[in-house]
This record gives sequence, C-alpha cells and structure tokens, in this order.
Amino acid sequence: MSTAEPHVERHAAILAELAEIGMVIARELREEVETPDTPPEVKARAVAAFPKIARAVRQTLALETRFRRDAAREAVETEDRVNRELTSHIRRRKAQVRTWMQRAICEETPDDMETAEMRLYDLYERLDDQVLDEDFALAPFQEVIAHLHRELGLSPPDLGDDDEDDDDPDEEVEVMDEDPPPDLAPTTADGPHPLP
Repeated sequence: MSTAEPHVERHAAILAELAEIGMVIARELREEVETPDTPPEVKARAVAAFPKIARAVRQTLALETRFRRDAAREAVETEDRVNRELTSHIRRRKAQVRTWMQRAICEETPDDMETAEMRLYDLYERLDDQVLDEDFALAPFQEVIAHLHRELGLSPPDLGDDDEDDDDPDEEVEVMDEDPPPDLAPTTADGPHPLP
C-alpha cells in the first residue's frame, strides 16, 4: 500500500494496532488462566472476558481485511479513470494538432500538391507514433505545434497571443479514428483548402 493516500495508510495502521492490542490482552488472559497460582475468582473473570476479546480481535481483523480490499479496489478504479481521461485527452489533442497542421501545410504549399501530400503523410505517421507519448499529451499545445512545424520543414507558426486550450469544454473538435487521405483535399482557384 505504498502508493495509498495518507489517510488510508493511517487507518490501516490504526486497525493493525488495535488488533495487536487485542492479542496482547488475550495473551494476558490466557496466562492468568494457565498460571497455577492465579486465584479462582481472577481465573473466572479471565475466562469470562476472553470470548469478548477474541471476538473484538476477529472483528478488527475482518475490518482490516475489508478495508484493504476496498482501498485496493478504489486504487484500481482511480487508475482506470485516469487512463480513460488520458486517452480522451490524447484523442482530442491529436485531432486538434491534425486540424492545425493540415491547415498550415496547405496554406504554405498552395501550389505544390506533391509536397503538401508528402508533408501530410509525414504528419499522420508522426501523430500515430506520438499519440501515446507523454510529451505529446501533456506539453503545451504551442510547443507541440512549433515542434511539428520544425520537423516538417514549415515556417515557424504564428500562434499570436491566443492560448490554444485543448481542454476547453466549449471547443468542438471532431475526433476521427483514421486520418483522411491527403489527396482528397478540395482544390479551388485559390489553392487547396485544409482537410476537414
């Protein structure tokens, strides 16, 4: 339970101490009963008290077992929740990065579809490789974008003063399971539009 919360460790320690105290009392009662020189009335009191102490020890041990079991279950549930939240965050981050980078690639190479397609495929491969990377998931959005711009040979991004927050609950980002092929980008007289 080394990773447990402080109060969990404290409660477990208290229960263990209570069980040990009960065992100390039980041993003393046993000694009183088994000692030949113990007066009969003392032995009688020890015999009468022993079942209560034994019952208290059993209840403490049962409570300790249940407490540790519940703490372990809670730890697993917490870990599962954190993993689900991280997975959801990574999917949102991937979708936002893909949208931004697709736009940047198409805007920088409006008349060179071959270069744009190569950069788009490179982008998708990098996103697939980095989707489980902690830096990709937790680094500021601006750092991820600037890094990808350098890796793909694009001009430094103009992020301005806007703070792109990929945890904004009001921002709707389409999360796709697969990246669309870059050659499906619509083209007009002004050049290719960013992929959806």
